[in-house]
Amino acid sequence: MMKFIGSYPFANERRCLQRQKGFSIVEVLIALLISAVAIMQLVSHQFSDLGYSKKNNERAMATVAAADLFEKMRANASALSDYIITMDNPPTSAPTKLCDGASSCSAAERAETDLWLFQGELRNSFSEAAGFSANYDATKKLMTVMIRWPGNDGGRDGVACVDGFDCVAFSAVMFDGGEEDDEDDE
Repeated sequence: MMKFIGSYPFANERRCLQRQKGFSIVEVLIALLISAVAIMQLVSHQFSDLGYSKKNNERAMATVAAADLFEKMRANASALSDYIITMDNPPTSAPTKLCDGASSCSAAERAETDLWLFQGELRNSFSEAAGFSANYDATKKLMTVMIRWPGNDGGRDGVACVDGFDCVAFSAVMFDGGEEDDEDDE
């Protein structure tokens, strides 16, 4: 048989519950732990977003730089063979004649100046380790500019790149009139 104390059953338990005001220390610690984990997740996502933003900015800068060199090559179409350069053989010395637009230069001198200035722009934008290659395939009338800079994507988007570097390539076909047909940013 249930014993009634006062007018409520289990009055002793009810009085105990009425005396407890607030949370126990264990409940507070668990709530703090859950909050700390949630905040750490939010902060880590913010930092990873910053990293992606930096990588996307670098990729955009490299794409614009590649398109810039590509346009210089297209504008100086009579000297396309002078623009052929590999990553392992960058321009190391100033051109024999600096073509600044005011002086008259041959197409080959213009190409030499373009490549030397472009190398300087890359190193200012990325680092001394940044490099580029430019190529023209006369049989296919295909111009290609590839830029690499220190990073760790190494070959993302199908562009073959050396480990420890990020790369972007820009290719286009030249028509006889000097117009490009297709731009492919990989």
